[in-house]
This record gives sequence, structure tokens and C-alpha cells, in this order.
Amino acid sequence: MTINQRLRTGLLPLGLPVVPDTDTAHRDRCITFNYTQQPANWADNRPLYWRYLIQVHLFLPGTEDSLALRIRIVTALIAGGFAYPEILDLTDDEGQHYVYETTYFDKMEV
Repeated sequence: MTINQRLRTGLLPLGLPVVPDTDTAHRDRCITFNYTQQPANWADNRPLYWRYLIQVHLFLPGTEDSLALRIRIVTALIAGGFAYPEILDLTDDEGQHYVYETTYFDKMEV
């Protein structure tokens, strides 16, 4: 399963559109994600794993009560095998924006 599939599988049950990178539809309510992929856990002069540095973005209208959904995102990430996320609140006058920064390790196929 690719990292995109793993993220979408875990987050789609929350009932919002889940898209990689940018929501080109500019929806008021959606989840996007992006990541950086790095080689990790070196042994015998080669990496054994990929380390993914992941950001999951939640966008909602400013007036919506989001606490329950924000907790469900954390639960979904942990259940999907991702590390406990750090959560940044980037909300502004355009609406709510929460960023969940997490990591995931995946064994390299050689």
C-alpha cells in the first residue's frame, strides 16, 4: 500500500474529501496532505526504510465546532500506524486550518 493509499484509507471514513497536496476545488471542508520522503535506518551502507515526514491539513469554516473531528483525525492517524502527531493551529479570518505533523516508516523494497 502506498503512503497516499494509507493516508486516504485512514482519513476517508471521517466523511470529508481527502486529497493529496492542494484542494483544487477550493472546498470549505476538506483534508489535504503532503509529505517528504527520506532514506532512514542505514545499515551496510544503504538505507533500510523510508521515513515520511507528513503534514495532514484540515480546513473548515470558521464557525464550525471542530473539536470532535480534530480528535477523530488523531485517532485515525494512530490507528493507521502513524506516529502521534504534533498539531498546529493556523486558523485565520479565512477559516479553520489545523496541521497534523506526523511520521511513518516503510521498509524499502530492494
